[in-house]
Amino acid sequence: MHRSRILSLIIALALATSGGIALAAEPRSRSKSKASSKPTSSKPASKKSATVSTPGDPANSWYSQAVSQGRAGINVTNFWSRGPQFRAETVVGGHKIITIVSGTTYYAFDALAMNGVAIERAPSAIADDDPTRRPFGNEVETMLAQGAEKVREEVVLGTNCDVYQVTDDFGRRILWVSKGQWELPVRIELYSRKSGDRKLTDFLDWSNGIPITDEFFVPHSAVVFERYTLAEYLEHTQNIGPVGSVPVLYADLLHGRRKK
Repeated sequence: MHRSRILSLIIALALATSGGIALAAEPRSRSKSKASSKPTSSKPASKKSATVSTPGDPANSWYSQAVSQGRAGINVTNFWSRGPQFRAETVVGGHKIITIVSGTTYYAFDALAMNGVAIERAPSAIADDDPTRRPFGNEVETMLAQGAEKVREEVVLGTNCDVYQVTDDFGRRILWVSKGQWELPVRIELYSRKSGDRKLTDFLDWSNGIPITDEFFVPHSAVVFERYTLAEYLEHTQNIGPVGSVPVLYADLLHGRRKK
């Protein structure tokens, strides 16, 4: 499968699993720093114990699987988090694409080719980190910020849900979210007014309280990364184009959440 086809499938998947959030880190300011993309291996600063510690309280760990379908086909993405730490994996065209967000660094890499990018996270993104908040599966917050309204209640995939909908110049977005404290996304439907495409994502097997080790949120030491400061990354994407061979997804974890 050609790289362009792989990227189009990943982008379609990200749109479906992000509830319409910007999926790539869009440049917001220019920088005069010269981009440095010298490949380096992943070298964690220190080797931590495999025991789970704060913010690794199992009560703050989450897992879900998202099955997305649309014109580009069907994709499956697995999500894990422990406190603010985040990992996502999907296989596209035989390539396992992994995103890891932990501390001050955002990693995106191809586990088959063993290369990718490591980008310094924005201070606003780091400030958003909260040991008690999931770094994914917060589509209801995004939809409400976009002006969504509750339109009905419905049972989907065996779960009692509140249904939210927003329609604007971009199209229509419908979210089914579980009732109760956690407000877990169960289903997302996206309709693009421009293309006429419809994308549907079902979130399956929501689980929490899973013991996860520190190492799970550290890339393998053999992965070769192009490393960028945030300023270098923004300048590169504005003036040259995308960095690396793997798209940068989940932009809110790199730049920080958009405020109302």
